[in-house]
Amino acid sequence: MLQRLFVATLSCAVLITVPLLAQTSAKSHAASSRTLDWRTYKLTMPKVDQWAAANQKIGVYLKAHPEFKKMRDGIAGTHSFAEMEHRARTEAPGLVKAIESSGLSYREWWNIFMTVTLSYTITELEKPGMPPPPSSVLPENIAFVKANKQKIENLLADYKNWNEPKK
Repeated sequence: MLQRLFVATLSCAVLITVPLLAQTSAKSHAASSRTLDWRTYKLTMPKVDQWAAANQKIGVYLKAHPEFKKMRDGIAGTHSFAEMEHRARTEAPGLVKAIESSGLSYREWWNIFMTVTLSYTITELEKPGMPPPPSSVLPENIAFVKANKQKIENLLADYKNWNEPKK
């Protein structure tokens, strides 16, 4: 039950975030290499492993800096990815350093996050009679998530654990 609630919450977050990021990404993609490319990003196990390592470091950072949870809403509420990245680098350089110390750029971490969560959400929503997945999600990423579902679920559970308020 708790996992279904998490999937529903994650699905809502992705469904709200994706159109915003798609809109800002499409508008500024030609002008900047700092946009998100989640619609064309191809998942690989080495990159997912780097993302998992970065997530562990982010979890350590968040435990050491509980004030970031209040700050992140302002960073996430920006109008473009370039603005979000600038604010993160300015207001939470330790977070960006945690990500980059795992061999990923801040942008690539977000690309993997968006690709994994969207592809996972689609696999969870696939039921007979449901419409096909949106064309903005690469079929090979959906297949990757299906083939590695248990690992992806474990990684998303880790993400949920360090992102959820403690009771």
